[in-house]
Amino acid sequence: MPVARSSFQRRLARILRDLREDAELSQEELADRARVHRTYIGLLERAEREPRLSNVARVLTALDVTWEELGRRLDAAPSDRRR
Repeated sequence: MPVARSSFQRRLARILRDLREDAELSQEELADRARVHRTYIGLLERAEREPRLSNVARVLTALDVTWEELGRRLDAAPSDRRR
């Protein structure tokens, strides 16, 4: 059965991937910096995992991105209407 992903999860996934790529980090490098398992980053970037705030905080810190910047990007990200 497919996982129901919210529009928010899909937007967050795209933003986290873009931030990682902008930082020129592999998923594994980001995972090491954020002290999470390497597969977790992939799950987040594919919106296959509903992230805990504490883990998002670790990823943001590893990327040197503030919560405010994440909020701005989420506000600016187009919302898709898929279900």
